[in-house]
Amino acid sequence: MKTIGAPRRLTNWAGFSVESLSASADGNSVALTRETDQSNIFVGQLTQRENSLSHLRRLSPEDRVEWPNAWGPDSETLLFQSDRTGNMNIYRQNINTSGAEAVIIDQSDNRESAFSPDKSWVIYFAWPRSTSHADAAKLMRRPVGGGSSELILEAKADPTSPQNRHWVVLPTMTGQPAFRCPSRGSRPCVLSESGSGELVFYSFALVPSAHRSELFRVHADDPNSVAWDLSPDGSKIAYAQYDWKSASIHVRELSTAAVRDILLKGLTELSTLTWSTDGKSWFATTPAITGSSLFHVTVDGQYHVLYKGAKEVEGARTSPDGRYIAFGDVVSASNVWLVEGLPK
Repeated sequence: MKTIGAPRRLTNWAGFSVESLSASADGNSVALTRETDQSNIFVGQLTQRENSLSHLRRLSPEDRVEWPNAWGPDSETLLFQSDRTGNMNIYRQNINTSGAEAVIIDQSDNRESAFSPDKSWVIYFAWPRSTSHADAAKLMRRPVGGGSSELILEAKADPTSPQNRHWVVLPTMTGQPAFRCPSRGSRPCVLSESGSGELVFYSFALVPSAHRSELFRVHADDPNSVAWDLSPDGSKIAYAQYDWKSASIHVRELSTAAVRDILLKGLTELSTLTWSTDGKSWFATTPAITGSSLFHVTVDGQYHVLYKGAKEVEGARTSPDGRYIAFGDVVSASNVWLVEGLPK
């Protein structure tokens, strides 16, 4: 088979992927599957010792790529990221309303926002839109009440990370670099960066031109497969690797470097991991061909399914009062299209 003539554009469509492309025998028609993905944010109430959900509802009516980031101190306000302006930006919404308020909107891709422990700052990653500057992500802070953003530090960006918008159409909550701050207390925040076959953790203060101090390193063939979270008081880090054989949560005490391993029998491939509000359990997600699942996991390795999605479920965040949980769920819509009357 060889091509004849120069390629010509037939459509002016955008915002979707094409699957199962085929042409008719006479060359007059083309059939294709047009698929679009989006991620919806869901909020539910935790019941029965965090082992079940009730009153589950979708937060935003927007058909966009949206992921939950952090709860406000009132346990009714949620920071989230959305591409409703064309690139990722940070919004705030009361879970009892349908309207969102812009918090950070500019020309960067702004993601993974969090509150400082004293709740006076919004912390977030600003990713450059230019591919020529995609080797670093800027960790920024902005006053909660509004004002100018300040640079805390620059983090080395892994070009294969799902956080890099130029690598994947549907950006997720996973990947490196990443940061976490304690929700209470005065301990420092933690940053993770990809190394050569390892993931490196650093502590840093929420000040401009912050100095980072290395905490420890974790061997990982694919650093983007390591899910981790900082305990609410900042004293421990829990992490898990994407392992198809078995799933384990490793809990490291930052003051002593002691590590406790918790085996989750029957589970594999943990994709995200977050601490519960009281710091006594976790919420984890696992992918599968039949859809991702969200679990509540206790310190003895027991787990309960809270939710099962059709595709990827990520980014579980619990409210400060422990009553609510927010998470993102990817959904797809696909239709078969027939394009007729192709030019000869």
